[in-house]
Amino acid sequence: MIAMMTPDEFGILLQGVQSWNEWRNSNPDVRPTLRQMVISLLLKYENASLSEANFSGTDLNGADLSGLYLVSADLRNANLVGINLSEANITGARLYGTARDDWKIDDIKCDYVFWDWDEKNEPRKTVISDRASLRNFISNCRQSNIILKTASRLLMRLS
Repeated sequence: MIAMMTPDEFGILLQGVQSWNEWRNSNPDVRPTLRQMVISLLLKYENASLSEANFSGTDLNGADLSGLYLVSADLRNANLVGINLSEANITGARLYGTARDDWKIDDIKCDYVFWDWDEKNEPRKTVISDRASLRNFISNCRQSNIILKTASRLLMRLS
């Protein structure tokens, strides 16, 4: 079921990655809302641009979103258990309130994410650009029983 997505947007999505990315580039102010979307439709769209897409509250359990461009995507309160985000770009994604057990993030691209809340109960930007930030990110992930092979490799490179 597709909710809150216009028939035109859905038609463009079905045309493939190139059409979708061209449409997204031509319509930067449009924020596709993909809540309750059947994620299996995206499986053939490796490298599709879903920047600023709204996945908040979506059950993405076990979905394969590897290689997707999810920059600034809204994943608040989404179920990301078992999701495959390998080689995806999630820079600037909003991840607070998500369930992330057993997610796969090998070779993920991420300069920063909005991971948790600050003292004003506003999203806190977590920059993953230095060794200390990466260690903190790994620590937060391990608290959620997540193993970050890629993050560990990156930490070794930063040493």
